[in-house]
Amino acid sequence: MVEKASNLLNNLENARVQLMAHLAAVEPTKLTAKPTPQSWSALEVVAHLVTAERLSIQYIRKKKQGIATLGNTGPWEEFKFFLLKVSQRIGFRYRAPKAVVASTPAFASLEQAREAWAHQRGELKKLLDEFSEQDVRKKIFKHPFAGRLNILQTVTFFGEHVRHHQPQIDRLVT
Repeated sequence: MVEKASNLLNNLENARVQLMAHLAAVEPTKLTAKPTPQSWSALEVVAHLVTAERLSIQYIRKKKQGIATLGNTGPWEEFKFFLLKVSQRIGFRYRAPKAVVASTPAFASLEQAREAWAHQRGELKKLLDEFSEQDVRKKIFKHPFAGRLNILQTVTFFGEHVRHHQPQIDRLVT
């Protein structure tokens, strides 16, 4: 695996483990409680994070088949990615893509969510192992708002996505 991808994956995995440890200390009824009928519970937010990663990995696997035909990211993509990161950190709210909402499972327990997320991280590791140094800048993923991202930006976004939802989860379980 490319060293930069390995470092990003380690950071991403540490964030997942910390979030799961935090949620393991929460009373199970708080994990499924919703402030309003139309809002998400903490467990549903975790399901959203797992689903977004799962669908992204599936998309990237498909695009990787034609990676030689893809262009590289450049300054324009870096600028759009910077704006995406800023929007995630200041709490700008996006509507979850319909495909993610439609594919999000209802986890019966935190343990079920933890297992599913750990499995997805294993799939992400396998995928990252397939990228060479020359391929990490290819426009491999299409973010619904930021446009085309390379694999390093995509993995960084996964971390920003978790970070973005952390305050929401904290509000729901306190």
